[in-house]
Amino acid sequence: MALFLSWWQGTSMHGILVAVGSPGQITEIEKNIFSAWRDRLNFHPKHVRVARTSTSLFFSAEMENPVFPGGSASISDSGAFAFAGVPLIDDLAANGKYGADDIAQYLRLGPRRFRQSVASSYAVADVSAERLIAFSDLCGRYPWFYRKSDGIVIVSNVLSLLAENRQRLSARAATSLCVHSQIWGDEIFPGVELLKTGQVLIFDEYGLRTMSLDDDWGWFGAYDIPSVADYETASDRLLQTFKTLGTLVSTKISLGLSGGKDSRVMAAYAVRAGLGDNLDVFTSGIENSPEFEISARVRSVLGVAGREIVGRPANLTAEAYWPSLRAQIGRYKGLLLPVSGSKERFSSNPRIEISGFGGELYRRGIAKQFVTKPIKNIDDACVRWRSYHVPPDVNRVIRDEVVRKDANWMASWVKQKIAEGYDPQALPELFFVSYRVPLHQGIASMASGAKLYVDPLIHPKLQKTHFLFGRFAGEAELTHCALLWYAKRELCSVPFVKDKWHDSLGHIFPQGALAFDSFAAGASDKFIRPFAWEFFSEAKDKVKSTFSAETELFEFVDRSKLNLFLDSDGALKSTAAANQMFTILGLQLHMTGDVEPPKDGPMVSAEILNRGSALEWGRPPL
Repeated sequence: MALFLSWWQGTSMHGILVAVGSPGQITEIEKNIFSAWRDRLNFHPKHVRVARTSTSLFFSAEMENPVFPGGSASISDSGAFAFAGVPLIDDLAANGKYGADDIAQYLRLGPRRFRQSVASSYAVADVSAERLIAFSDLCGRYPWFYRKSDGIVIVSNVLSLLAENRQRLSARAATSLCVHSQIWGDEIFPGVELLKTGQVLIFDEYGLRTMSLDDDWGWFGAYDIPSVADYETASDRLLQTFKTLGTLVSTKISLGLSGGKDSRVMAAYAVRAGLGDNLDVFTSGIENSPEFEISARVRSVLGVAGREIVGRPANLTAEAYWPSLRAQIGRYKGLLLPVSGSKERFSSNPRIEISGFGGELYRRGIAKQFVTKPIKNIDDACVRWRSYHVPPDVNRVIRDEVVRKDANWMASWVKQKIAEGYDPQALPELFFVSYRVPLHQGIASMASGAKLYVDPLIHPKLQKTHFLFGRFAGEAELTHCALLWYAKRELCSVPFVKDKWHDSLGHIFPQGALAFDSFAAGASDKFIRPFAWEFFSEAKDKVKSTFSAETELFEFVDRSKLNLFLDSDGALKSTAAANQMFTILGLQLHMTGDVEPPKDGPMVSAEILNRGSALEWGRPPL
């Protein structure tokens, strides 16, 4: 038999074929596999690796997304390109073990339900044959989860997709989400295991089990890691992404320009790619926000026009915010990130938006726990990890036992990773990529049909050096700085809001080329961005009524603590407080059914994937 698994990582499609058969069959498959891939997909794969024994064959290849070559995008598709077909479908039918109906059933249950986002993918396969093999991804960063049920094995790197009872899982999954850790494992979900790098999952006549790859497969997990000097190449490829985007979209493209680094990189490459005349550049904030002045300076350097969307406190009442809140919760399936109070004011404008959220991958604040002073021993590392991650229960509404359980899990995770040989200073970034990005940012990106994400820090060329960037504070900013340097170096000297370039970059670039002073040091998000900060105090009665329903939310939220928060002024003191409270409210509304269907948004259709000629408007197939 043979099984072909496929997933997107960035914009590269990765495929693995595992074949088991007689020596003659294996020889024939090995002889034809490359031409089968090339003929069916009409372009050549790269990074091809083949390993075989007399009765088994392992083939791995990577190919770039033809729609966004070399860039990174989150594309809602209909499945036509998500799984490009089994290259050896004729061989499968010819070997007598599978008929056409079996293959059709596999294609229907497996590939057609494949879906991708920046860091989330899953596959469902009907296991009517005697063996199924699934792998963690080639970088070993996104662990696969699995569940066996009634002859079906589900393999996933997003645990929520494995739930037999989605509503129950939504509440239980939020246990860690509400304290900003997003941890999954046997502690919370008995029977769910994580595959380590270099392990495979096998379902055969002996049941469901894992095994490590032997020496014949020893290259598994290896990835060609470029040097930091590859920034120029990465810059060229990112530029090509924007040029390709320009050929696909005939309407205006909106670009939100803030005072930060991500949006500045987006704007620089969009203009350099020739999209300047097709851009609707906007900046949103409250009156007199420093974001307006900074974005005006950036637009001046780039030579593009823009508009300002001013949100005034009078426009951000709880009564006005509630309908938008319920609609957003409907879109996010119960996971709600803070939404700017002014967002509805420009949601009806051009529907394609360039955005980036790569900064979440490289939070210098988290890395500081590990780089400001040497780590003495494993226990020291665990103490630091717990001290950082437990306090984000900023509203003090989570049950004490849940907080303790989460903290203990995190300490165990640190010990496990150090025992596996990871550098302790690399753990913050490993944690972010493994847990926070796929299950927080990834969900947000794939849930919204209104955006195409083109993100420099999720760029395939830069993913490969991920651990190098994350080991020391400041190295991640080299990514932003180098990309700006190649696109429009004058932008490196324009200050940022609330942030600055790290001092370690000073010796890399010419003196005076970088801005080392932030424009509004110490400014809070509450001052800079419009948001319904007084929402919970203004809408106290409505919120209390919503929380009066008994749901599984209260398995991890302490009702008495929640009421204490609401009976106080109920004002959100920080972005972290807003994250937590709106997530809790979103889950409760989702479980009680008090949500509105999300508004229709664009998605990239099979027509674009095949011919690149049109956009189909409709709700993303969540």
